[in-house]
Amino acid sequence: MTEKFPSTGLSGVHSCVFTHGQLRQVLAAYAEGVLNKGWKDYAITSDKNQTTFCVVERGNGTAMAVIYSISRTKSKNKDFYRVFDGQKQIFRSENFLETINIFREIGKIGTKKSGKLKVIK
Repeated sequence: MTEKFPSTGLSGVHSCVFTHGQLRQVLAAYAEGVLNKGWKDYAITSDKNQTTFCVVERGNGTAMAVIYSISRTKSKNKDFYRVFDGQKQIFRSENFLETINIFREIGKIGTKKSGKLKVIK
């Protein structure tokens, strides 16, 4: 399903974007990461089958690097959600609430170092 947003004139927005409620939860999790772990910036990318919210860091004069990301992907008429640590997928589920809880968890101080989250394939 493609929507047209009258206020912006944008067309071609695909149905794989996060819903309003989901995006609100992703931004709330990001805000917690800013407060707890010092996350500084984010980016959102979208194509026909996937939308990704990325937490990025900027170095002094260096390119941006993705630290963590959460994505919504449509495959075979099913939605699934994934969390990445850099380019390594650490979680995948068809349940958004499980996925956002993992994304929130990695925003807490010391979570990455503790080894609580394991990389999955």
